[in-house]
Amino acid sequence: MCFRGKSAMKILAVTILCIAGIATWLFRASEDVAIELVNEPARLEFYDHGKLSRAVSLPAQSEFSRAVAKLLEKKKGKWRTSLSSFAPVQLLRGKSWTLNFQAKRIIANVPSQAGKPIQVITTLTDEEAAILDKAVKSASER
Repeated sequence: MCFRGKSAMKILAVTILCIAGIATWLFRASEDVAIELVNEPARLEFYDHGKLSRAVSLPAQSEFSRAVAKLLEKKKGKWRTSLSSFAPVQLLRGKSWTLNFQAKRIIANVPSQAGKPIQVITTLTDEEAAILDKAVKSASER
């Protein structure tokens, strides 16, 4: 069956829009996370089924903050904006930012370079996830 006239133009227009949308999504710019972790006190919160179950206050210069800052440094250029909502699991909360640690990803809610809040996400390798898990367990024993 051959399409003619207006229906062929509609199909072509929809196809072009779909390709442009997919290309935009695939090649979107990355955002870097600029968080002052080490010199700022923070709060590590643990959630169970979306409800806060426990929290630990972390002083500035904590071992946990240094470990997370080192991990964030390795993830420079590997953050992507995200429009999804994520339930908190292990949440590190600072003055103007939050980091949500999940099994294989970190979700950051931070101010953008323009000062508006954005949400970015990065995936973790097995090694990075193990390092983060060890640091969280160490901090939670306080």
